Amino acid sequence: MANEVLTQTIPYSDAQTEQVKLQTILEARYNYEQLTAAIATDGLRPCEPEAAAYPPSLLDLTRRCWAEVASRRPCASEMHDEIAELLRTAGGGGGGDDG
Repeated sequence: MANEVLTQTIPYSDAQTEQVKLQTILEARYNYEQLTAAIATDGLRPCEPEAAAYPPSLLDLTRRCWAEVASRRPCASEMHDEIAELLRTAGGGGGGDDG
């Protein structure tokens, strides 16, 4: 669950923080109870990838998705737009919105 759910700040979570839970469970470093405690009390986040391997704007987007405060995380439409722009500037297209 998202930090704000575990700390009972708000009663719902977002996809970005659910990704932290899934990735960590898949890596089998924590069981569910340990993971819940580590996210809520220790600020657990996934390890950052090697910076040289990714565009700085993608790393920035990733960091914002992992923000502790929910209001600082991008919404899905912002993420879509930023990723589409990254793909366009990298020559990889940009999704189905513009054909």
